[in-house]
Amino acid sequence: MPAKSTPMRLPLSGRLPLTRAAPARALRPALFADAPIAAMAYVAIHSDGTVVVIDTVTNVVAATIGVGVYPYGVAVSPDGGGVCVTNTGDDTVSVIDTATNTVTTTIPVGVYPYRVAVTPDGGSAYVTNGHQATVSVIDTAADAVTTTIPVGTSPRGVAVTPDGGNVYVTNAGDDTVSVIDAATNTVSATVPVGGNPFGVAVTPDGGSVYVANLDPGTVSVIDAATNTVTTTIPVGNYALDVAVTPDGGSVYVVNAGYDTVSVIDTATNTVTLTIPAGGHGPGGIAIGAGPTSAVAVTAEPNPAQVERPVTLKATVTCPEGTATGTVEFRDGAAVVGSAHLIQGAATLLRSFEAGPHTITALYSGDDNCPAAESPPITLTVNKGTSTTVASAQPRVTPPNRRVALLARVLCDGILPTGTIEFRDDTTTLGTIPLTAGFASLVTTFTTTGTHTITALYSGDEHCESSTSPPVTITVR
Repeated sequence: MPAKSTPMRLPLSGRLPLTRAAPARALRPALFADAPIAAMAYVAIHSDGTVVVIDTVTNVVAATIGVGVYPYGVAVSPDGGGVCVTNTGDDTVSVIDTATNTVTTTIPVGVYPYRVAVTPDGGSAYVTNGHQATVSVIDTAADAVTTTIPVGTSPRGVAVTPDGGNVYVTNAGDDTVSVIDAATNTVSATVPVGGNPFGVAVTPDGGSVYVANLDPGTVSVIDAATNTVTTTIPVGNYALDVAVTPDGGSVYVVNAGYDTVSVIDTATNTVTLTIPAGGHGPGGIAIGAGPTSAVAVTAEPNPAQVERPVTLKATVTCPEGTATGTVEFRDGAAVVGSAHLIQGAATLLRSFEAGPHTITALYSGDDNCPAAESPPITLTVNKGTSTTVASAQPRVTPPNRRVALLARVLCDGILPTGTIEFRDDTTTLGTIPLTAGFASLVTTFTTTGTHTITALYSGDEHCESSTSPPVTITVR
């Protein structure tokens, strides 16, 4: 039996590949200045101690910012207002205000800070300390490390789940992934993976975690529900980093030893394509969302009334030109109907049952405009206002003679259903179903005096309940 080979380890010092990050959109944490969102890329220049800012519209360098010694990891706050940069040479994190492209604060962390990830709400930043087997947690409102979490040996990559609940850290020195519970900032699980794990990425639905293992060039797939490896996918030599597409359908893996990028289909967890990287020694990888269509949906009137028409309108804004195709309107998961776009807008006339309705519009896409879905809106549909009128014949009667009580219900043009309860003061005389909006009851009164008659309408799915004005019957 051949001797077991010694796993290859990435050096813990020396020149490191550059890291890029592009700003996302979400909440602005207190740590970062109130900056306008710009389409910028931030590149850490390891040897120069700087971050180069590239305008992605003009593709020219907009600024060069001095940070710490040997910067490497870069993460942008979810709203794009600030940038965290790990400085591996002086054990700090520089925070850049993107409005002014200046360093606003420098935060001491652990030894050899490698990568950094910011939570979806922008409230915390997690920094892997490669020479200390820890993760520093920065409170972005306090501009300081609030806790240090012990993890595995030589922590490298870090990724936060979309809901912010868990943080995954690759430990290159002991071939594991530490799972940090973000609510308690403690390690809740340790998952054995492949040799020398570095890059890590979580799918948009938070269900799977993909880990790039340098040696022997594989990707471990972790089920986030059980925190166990469900499959291991062979890729190329020296699998260094990994990224998931925004739709969660594909995973891209950088193979630094083969100068290639492997593409994994997440439905089958198999490599479907291997792409030449176009250069020697590819390093980090990030996937942008790309151009998207924007869909907005409205409902008029809102609030609406049951069984009355409501106009649903969807407006589609396309990255290029005017959107064509169709829009499908939904009430929750139920399809309400579809309509064709005319000059970028589609309308549909429908009526709804009473209650709240969650309305969304799904755009089909065309050759120039990507498919997209609107944010949901709430359509409130009210029941009709009912009016109940009571009458009696005769109004003056001797005891023990028959009296006919009659009630009529009107409901904003809707034919009401339900029942009428006739009362003599607080005593129920009888409950009668409505027929074509009417109900009648024949009764007798045995005692002399005045009897106060009211008719109480129960209401139904379309009409509110109501009570008639009182009618007086005199028995003598």
